[in-house]
Amino acid sequence: MLSLNGRDETEEGIDKKMALHYYARWKFIHGLIPALVKAKEAGEDAKVFSVLAAGKGGKVDLDDLGLKKTFSLSAAGLQVTTYNDLMMEEYASRYPSLSFIHAYPGWVRTNIGSASPSPIIRVATKLATSRLSPLSYLATAQDDAGEYLLNGLLNTVSGPGAWRIGEHGDDIGKTGYFGDEESRKKLWEHTVQATGSNI
Repeated sequence: MLSLNGRDETEEGIDKKMALHYYARWKFIHGLIPALVKAKEAGEDAKVFSVLAAGKGGKVDLDDLGLKKTFSLSAAGLQVTTYNDLMMEEYASRYPSLSFIHAYPGWVRTNIGSASPSPIIRVATKLATSRLSPLSYLATAQDDAGEYLLNGLLNTVSGPGAWRIGEHGDDIGKTGYFGDEESRKKLWEHTVQATGSNI
């Protein structure tokens, strides 16, 4: 979802962009955990892969998790990126036999800009991706981006735990990392409550 709209809440009171980029992912993983654990116990490969923006986050505002008081587009983008890092780490600490990966695909030529509800983004996308634009050569083709990330998933991620991989499938470690244990624990508690989940 690429939009310039301000805070736009779901009926649960969560901003729609943050819901898509973090809360729904958390809830989806939460629901699949029993099947993933069972698959791992049966000797199958079991990994969770969240593609967003590993290494591109910002410091978490522990006084306003969910950004109900201090929402801005840039704050939301930076926060949910770090939320994904923290989510993967907390899940990995709770389910140590599984792999949890947060990936950054880089700038990929997709229809996300042309499908935006924002006219400004649609026009800017058309200009940036035209054959005459030098910017169009900076974006990676979808197939190539997919191969890089699949390579990271299959070859870089060599064992259980929390992983962060970059646009070429490489392990980026703690580059651009803004988490800590306090943030991880508080975010988990906030998310359980915000999603109405049973733990």
